[in-house]
Amino acid sequence: VNKSIDMDNERGPVGIGGIPSYPGIQGGPDTTPPVITLNGLSNVTIECGDVYTELGAIAIDKGVNSIPVIITGDTVDTSTLGTYTIIYTATDPAKNASVSTRTVTVVDTTAPVVTLNGSSTVNINISGAYTELDATANDHCDGPLPVTIGGDTVDTFTYNTYTILYTATDSS
Repeated sequence: VNKSIDMDNERGPVGIGGIPSYPGIQGGPDTTPPVITLNGLSNVTIECGDVYTELGAIAIDKGVNSIPVIITGDTVDTSTLGTYTIIYTATDPAKNASVSTRTVTVVDTTAPVVTLNGSSTVNINISGAYTELDATANDHCDGPLPVTIGGDTVDTFTYNTYTILYTATDSS
């Protein structure tokens, strides 16, 4: 059996129409892009202020060869609410490319923490003085917040139990 292979020094064996071909590989030139598999979920929701860890991705070409994955797109800022897109690209030696994405959504579902200045229960003698000690509020995304004081008005001349309400609202 005689076999003849035309060689092109830059591209290797040359098949029909000048497209590279490789003896023993069925199907002609490589037109199949690599398959990208994300490590972790493709849609991630993270609480504002938490740490986001990029898990990366792997790419396999024709089921056997590992191909480098280039990561581009948005930088996830967990201190800023919003949606971020991370792009993963892999290109095999035949210049077939694949793209995959991960969407990271930064949310704020945690209410601010209100901290009373002083005790939550105050006992006052009839006709004594009541001094409001206020409260502070902090949100893990918005930081310090103003506190609104509401509820009952304390009348130190009337024996009763009064409820004072302290409220803080974050931007979300």
